[in-house]
Amino acid sequence: MVEQHDRIDFRDAHTMALATSVPLPCRGVNHAGFSPNGRYFIASCEFSGQLVKIDVVQRRLLAACGCPNTMRCRKMCASLPMAASTSWPT
Repeated sequence: MVEQHDRIDFRDAHTMALATSVPLPCRGVNHAGFSPNGRYFIASCEFSGQLVKIDVVQRRLLAACGCPNTMRCRKMCASLPMAASTSWPT
């Protein structure tokens, strides 16, 4: 995660060469949790209070959710059905 540039970089595990960068619509991405099957992860953007869902296989942004800085809202956003859209309902 490249917090200062609002993006997530995917790198080659052996050479650390940059494979893909995914620009994000939020500020301060820095913590993430993977799905049980490892196909996607949800990351928090601490400066803008948002969550993003990233497809690990296709290396792209699937969704973004704007939340106030409350745990209740974050849990609600994380539990929403995730279609291949660019935003979650708020």
